[in-house]
Amino acid sequence: MKLLIVDDNETRLPKIISYLIDTMAVARDDIYTETTGFGAREALRTRTFDLLLLDVLLKMRPESEPMLDTSIGLMTEIVETSELRKPRHIIGVTAYDDAEAEARKVFQRRAWTILRSSDMNSEWLEPLGQSVRYIREQAEQRERQDFGADLVVVAALQLEMDAMQRGWEWEPAEPLDDTTFIRRGRFFSAGRNCSAVSAVAPRMGMVSSCHLTAKLIDKFRPRVVVMPGICAGVRGRAQLGDVVLADMAWDYQSGKHVLDSDNVPGFLIDPHAIQVDPSIAAKWAVLAADNALRIAAWQEWRPNYPQPPVLLHGPVASGSAVLANAALTDGIVKQHRKTLGVEMEAYGVYFAAEMASHPKPAVCVMKSVCDFADEKKDDGHQEYAAFTSATFVRAYFERHMVDFVH
Repeated sequence: MKLLIVDDNETRLPKIISYLIDTMAVARDDIYTETTGFGAREALRTRTFDLLLLDVLLKMRPESEPMLDTSIGLMTEIVETSELRKPRHIIGVTAYDDAEAEARKVFQRRAWTILRSSDMNSEWLEPLGQSVRYIREQAEQRERQDFGADLVVVAALQLEMDAMQRGWEWEPAEPLDDTTFIRRGRFFSAGRNCSAVSAVAPRMGMVSSCHLTAKLIDKFRPRVVVMPGICAGVRGRAQLGDVVLADMAWDYQSGKHVLDSDNVPGFLIDPHAIQVDPSIAAKWAVLAADNALRIAAWQEWRPNYPQPPVLLHGPVASGSAVLANAALTDGIVKQHRKTLGVEMEAYGVYFAAEMASHPKPAVCVMKSVCDFADEKKDDGHQEYAAFTSATFVRAYFERHMVDFVH
């Protein structure tokens, strides 16, 4: 448990620290102190705290006067920006009636608490103790909670899931709730019997896949989430049937549409990129070097494509529209010079996993190239791409699922 006390009251601060150490058995090394708004910001930039105890009337700098605006400005920055790490709980403290009345409106909107301190006794510290106990109990519950399923497989299209389920052992479909059906499966990794759960999103796109992924994570607490399937490749960087691990994904439509001084429309990109865990990419690189596996997959499909599929990894852009326009695709590729693919779901799947609570799963999207998002786009290679993606996703987890367990 890490606590940050931001208080310049020379009488109150030692009382709080003594109470936390002597009564609540908090280790002194877990208690951080600052006396100014500036110091609090610096602490919150680099550390995540379970509890922030904040003087309502606070100095911005040592030479400043204590002001309510300082603490309210700090809280606003915590809540409304990503510059500061968000404490799990915030408690305000003041000895002044007027400050409490003004600050309470702000604190109550956030369901936070204000304590009225007193020099006469230490009873006002008891709610602080209750908060510390609650945080400890939360931490104990998180530690007791463990993973459920080993692997969750999410697909955007039924043909992608059909290809995935041609291998392994799968039970009949069963309802998860009123809108989602799942299938439970089993496979072996290094002799270990591993569990899988699969589901197909009701629609293509980031929103549908993000919602489904979040639902499955919450229900099954998987060690890993994977999305196999099909995508558009960047011509010259990938061939039909090549499988791309999205080691980075972003929403290429995120930004601001503007008009310049000549009323010419433009777009200012403002993406939030999510990267895959480097250990996933490292294992993928090992699989990519298995030429016998690549050739066997190539020979299994008839008629053969000109060359065996290649396993690649690199940036993949996600958006809400099916693309069949080379000019639009070229504009998206320019957002990252190493872009390998364009598709509709990866960022949503990564975002759902990133926002998951403990225990947080690893996540990866491994899709195969079925077209190049240009005027020549057609559906003629989708089944082959779904096949190569599913083949190498299964091979990946048959070899490496055991690594995520230990």
